[in-house]
Amino acid sequence: SSAILGARKYETPQRLIKDRIYARLELFMFDLILFKDRMERWFKFKFFKVLVIFGYISKETEELIEQFQ
Repeated sequence: SSAILGARKYETPQRLIKDRIYARLELFMFDLILFKDRMERWFKFKFFKVLVIFGYISKETEELIEQFQ
């Protein structure tokens, strides 16, 4: 059992660092996805606003869209 403990003690720091890096990456990816989602929604909203201004979409549709924001 002492050999196993020794091996475990030897591998822990590296594993911790790797786990930390992976956790960071996961958070970063998650943030990116959320950010992308938010930007897409924002752009779609702006795009609809422009269409409404130019009369391509009726006011009723605009109100429907705003309810989903």
